[in-house]
Amino acid sequence: FSPNKFTVKPGQVVTISVTALDDQLHIFRFKDRSLRGIAVTVKGGETRLITFNAPSEVGQYDFMCGDPGHRDKETGTMYVIE
Repeated sequence: FSPNKFTVKPGQVVTISVTALDDQLHIFRFKDRSLRGIAVTVKGGETRLITFNAPSEVGQYDFMCGDPGHRDKETGTMYVIE
């Protein structure tokens, strides 16, 4: 993911654009259970947007590609700070 880190404020409306630059399937999703409903799937060459409210709790929220072969390679972190 590029960028693989970003910062938001608690409760902020966040829009993420996810583009698959190759011909594979990718699934952007968060590891935290409270954010499991936030996910977007893109096919090769496709771009999709997802909009959500950042958590109200300050913290570090890791995201990844949900495709089993990509989980350890395609990762990042959303930081919620005051």
